[in-house]
Amino acid sequence: MPQTFEDLEVVIVDDGSPEDPSDIDYAIACTRAQLSGNVRPSLLMGTLLPAPLRTDASQRCPLTRRMLRLEPLDSNGIAISNGPSPATNPNRLRYPAVEPEEFRRIVSESGLFDPDFYRRLNPDIARLADPLEHYLQIGGFEWRRAHPRFDAQWYAGRYGDVLTSGLHPLVHYILIGRQEGRSAVPPARLFDIAKKMISEARAIEHEMLQDSVLSEPDYLPLSKSGVGGQMLRVWQAIFDALPGSFDYLVFAPWLVRGGADVVVVNIIRAAAQAYGPDSTLLVLSDSAAADALDWLPKGTRVLCFSHASATLSRAARAQLVTSLIYAIRPKAVMNVNSTACWDAIASRGKALSQITRLFACLFFRDYTADGRSKGYVDTHFRNTFDYLTKVYSDNEKFVAELIDRHGIPSDWQSKLTALHQPPLAQSEPGGTWRPPQARNVLWAGRYGRQKNVELLVNIAKHAPDLHFDVYGYGDEISTNLLEAASRDCENLRLRGRYRSFTSLPVNDYDVYLYTSLWDGLPNTLIEAGSIGIPVVASAVGGIAELVTDHTGWLVTRTMDSTAYIDALREACDHPDEAHARADRLMALVRTRHTMQRLLASLNESPSFFE
Repeated sequence: MPQTFEDLEVVIVDDGSPEDPSDIDYAIACTRAQLSGNVRPSLLMGTLLPAPLRTDASQRCPLTRRMLRLEPLDSNGIAISNGPSPATNPNRLRYPAVEPEEFRRIVSESGLFDPDFYRRLNPDIARLADPLEHYLQIGGFEWRRAHPRFDAQWYAGRYGDVLTSGLHPLVHYILIGRQEGRSAVPPARLFDIAKKMISEARAIEHEMLQDSVLSEPDYLPLSKSGVGGQMLRVWQAIFDALPGSFDYLVFAPWLVRGGADVVVVNIIRAAAQAYGPDSTLLVLSDSAAADALDWLPKGTRVLCFSHASATLSRAARAQLVTSLIYAIRPKAVMNVNSTACWDAIASRGKALSQITRLFACLFFRDYTADGRSKGYVDTHFRNTFDYLTKVYSDNEKFVAELIDRHGIPSDWQSKLTALHQPPLAQSEPGGTWRPPQARNVLWAGRYGRQKNVELLVNIAKHAPDLHFDVYGYGDEISTNLLEAASRDCENLRLRGRYRSFTSLPVNDYDVYLYTSLWDGLPNTLIEAGSIGIPVVASAVGGIAELVTDHTGWLVTRTMDSTAYIDALREACDHPDEAHARADRLMALVRTRHTMQRLLASLNESPSFFE
């Protein structure tokens, strides 16, 4: 995957060789030639905006001349930034120079950086170990908000010298703006009408209570878009980046190393296998987070809205989804957890369904920390189902739950179906796992409440005869809990992040432990099954469709650490039985969870690939 991209473009995933920046203007010229004759400008932004102005590539707006960089951070992981480095701005010399150490001290001691607030408002960076480093290096320059008392987008938009200074917006405010009495946040009165509307709407539409964006109306972004404004420039950039038309659009919020991201990749793989890589465009609509681009097949076309502007509002992103569908008019659209796409279907679903066939994926019902259900099942499904051609899930149980919970009539139940996912990498026939008989237990996944790391710690504490190696990363609370446990428990070790399940040293372990509180049908279990390692898993979601007492150890008392310990000890004490169950699980995965079966399911009428 290329590390640097000159200008905004549709990225083509390759085998590692860098793109040639000199090809950009040529690609833009080709884009105009291909699209100008078959897209009516009046459709590009509905009736809101006029046709984008056509300018020579060398005269395009500064927004699209940004350098897009992938920068590794010390805070674990890859953070994606937009825009030229402020250090290269000549105007910065007019202002006080700030050394990196002083830079960090100024912000951390200002009382205007709240890491929990920053994570909550920016879910794409919620798993970073050092959110302050991200804010200093990237987030502040993208106008991300990190405290209720400072709004970078408002401050930079109100005072023009902030942008020309090259200083971090918060540092500019601390060193200059505060002393001059400048406003750091919009006037509260601007949000009074929004609060009143939300309050009145909640009395009628209770589902709005579950919308995290509306739960804190004081921090809603202010949109200044209009004729000649941000949206026009952003759409110009996106339109110019398109290399041509596509038969299929797949919308995802981002592409990271998660379960839903595997589904995205599998759908792209299926489309590439059936119709070639040029048939499909992957659109990352909600965030620039994209550390799993290497999962995509060579030649995949990827477009990221945040590369056009990191400050797009939620409404603007939904408008871009609508405009892109209007412009390209694909045969079908697939939505895999894209908030922007869900919003577009909810608001324009009837019109969009006349242009193309709309598909979506739903996997399970998610929950907040206080136990309330949340997610697209609760916020969007009911209002969009009429417009969707079909809804896919990765397990049969959730399909049945949707039908029962929403009272789906029998003649519409065929619109809901299971789409079994193949593992990202298929091991060779015969399996790769051999039992070490060392009573070693593997746990791998995302640290978080859903994955129930608290239960994992409790299991390790009460099973000193078993040795637990934990791979992964996650939120700060879970990470701190595991780090403390690794110091207290000699039999629990943290082994760090991993790229994929197949990259783990599975031959060092007797059994794989999965402790989720709620789930669909996890891809990690499918990958474990394809390798042939015995599995002990909680009986939640659709897991019982894969792991049973015939193919592993299914723990029905999901919060009882003793039940897991008994299953783990049985697997370690009876390696022949463990191997037999693992072989049966591997056989199930290799017959049901294949790319051929996935393609067949996507071709079942009403078909995504019609």
